[in-house]
Amino acid sequence: MHPDCAVSRLETWSKLDPIAAQAFAPVRNYFYDLVVWGMTDGEKYLCYRWDEKEAWMKAVSHYLRLRRIEKAKTASAVEAEKLTYIIHARGSNGTGSNAGKTTYPDSNLWVRECCNYITKQFGDAMTAYLLDIIDLFDLAKLCYSGDIIKTKEAVAFARSDLKRWCFG
Repeated sequence: MHPDCAVSRLETWSKLDPIAAQAFAPVRNYFYDLVVWGMTDGEKYLCYRWDEKEAWMKAVSHYLRLRRIEKAKTASAVEAEKLTYIIHARGSNGTGSNAGKTTYPDSNLWVRECCNYITKQFGDAMTAYLLDIIDLFDLAKLCYSGDIIKTKEAVAFARSDLKRWCFG
């Protein structure tokens, strides 16, 4: 199916069917992106049923989840850069005698390595949570089906694993 034809089909369904209009409302401005995702990475959610309205309606929630994870990933990368900038700004103000204001030249690398480790082991959403970009409830919704207890346990495990990785 051609992407433009699929977009036209989604627009027609959302105009003619009130249930489809409600399902497609969060992605109304992203139909083309939704279609491209559905025909590539989202094929496992659509199960190759590109011509069925119900399949597309069910795939919307998976697409939105992916967009939230990508947003958290981008924000965590930006936050890590800000953190690195702050470390360098404080380090340039320090004289070496004040441990609170002095950083070492490898601090930039260390921040990135810690973020990379958490991302590889626990995912982008966990990195975003530990950098205080998203809150615990967002992390629970994105990764743990909304279960707060399981999320708190995962965060505690991630922190202890990071400490074990850092200190041997």
